Amino acid sequence: MATPSATRTACACAALLFLLHGMGPAAADVPGVTAWAYQLQDISIEEIAANPTFQLVVIDYSSDGGEAGEWSPLEIETIRQSGKIPVAYISIGEAEEYRYYWDPAWGQDPPPWLGPENPDWPGNYKVRFWDPAWQAIIFAWIDRIVNQGFGGLYLDIIDAYYFWSEEFPENLQADADMAQFVLGIRAHLSSLGQPDALVIPQNGSFITVEDDVEGPLADAYYDAIDAIGIEDVFYYGPADEDNPYNPDAERLQMLAEYRSQGKTVLSVEYLTVPEVITQYVDYARTEDFLPYASVRALDQLFDGLGTADAPPRPADGQDHVLAPQPNPSFGAVEIPVHISLENALHPTTALELRVYAADGRFLDRVRRPAAHGWNRLVWTPPGDGSGVAFYDVSLGGRQIGSGRLLRLP
Repeated sequence: MATPSATRTACACAALLFLLHGMGPAAADVPGVTAWAYQLQDISIEEIAANPTFQLVVIDYSSDGGEAGEWSPLEIETIRQSGKIPVAYISIGEAEEYRYYWDPAWGQDPPPWLGPENPDWPGNYKVRFWDPAWQAIIFAWIDRIVNQGFGGLYLDIIDAYYFWSEEFPENLQADADMAQFVLGIRAHLSSLGQPDALVIPQNGSFITVEDDVEGPLADAYYDAIDAIGIEDVFYYGPADEDNPYNPDAERLQMLAEYRSQGKTVLSVEYLTVPEVITQYVDYARTEDFLPYASVRALDQLFDGLGTADAPPRPADGQDHVLAPQPNPSFGAVEIPVHISLENALHPTTALELRVYAADGRFLDRVRRPAAHGWNRLVWTPPGDGSGVAFYDVSLGGRQIGSGRLLRLP
């Protein structure tokens, strides 16, 4: 079974995002949801129902991805009776050979809407999602999902618009076509008597600032969705799991706008190391996201990472330093620092990391301009150090954090 694709980052208006981050109305969440879970393979309805650590779960609509394995209404009701919202995964930007709608004859005689095979996911094919024939397939699939009793849709491959407009430039207005497709899905749910069903796109966050979408269509897109799912925004890299801390500042700034629009952000990182998961939870909660950690295959159910004891999201007038994060891939240590809009706009503001040995000897200094939102201070330990190192972080000469860094070699 295919798992969600990696995000293809589209161009964004950096100056606009800079000003939007941290502004806007207070964020509203999906009611009653403080933690979520995500599983696409080897699903056990009983295991999901028995797990008390989350209130929303994204699963495939079928135990095997095809028609024979479709969950019965009774099985989906079992999830509902456990106090959880079951949300069905559905790919709207790619066709999958194992789905009930697939016609084997398409291999020799493809319909006009069927595009090239995804080289990263054999058996998955790009689709011209603006074609009414493909959209009719999706609407018929949604009919099945609604009849099963699901409480919402998790729409994958939103970023297919970028493929068709930039990577394989066949439709230069694919961004607007995708936004309109999502609006059409919302309208279709309403026509089925499901106006309150959740609509949650995965990835493709930059669609609202694309040239053919920003403005009234972007406003309508925000109105049509309840949340956004996002992969690999803190730990992006080539490995399936346990990539080093590598936050995507542009996507984080874009997601802050979704929060300001009242949309829940469902964050998933593919991590297996408990200490790293703990740090990830801190990063996600500081951004006011709902975190979840899993493996890339999404074939296991893990406990939801709830919001109990979560640190408060920094207010716009506050600056925030999180614990150091070793990055063994580069032999360095990274310290995440969240900078308020007010301080970042000050022309003389600089961010500085100072490192000291245990006896107080000064070891090193790292300076960089302070940007609004998340910043990374990166320090590479010298090869001849010894003992315990300590650090302090200052912003414009004012100390905002300090602590123990690591034991030097």
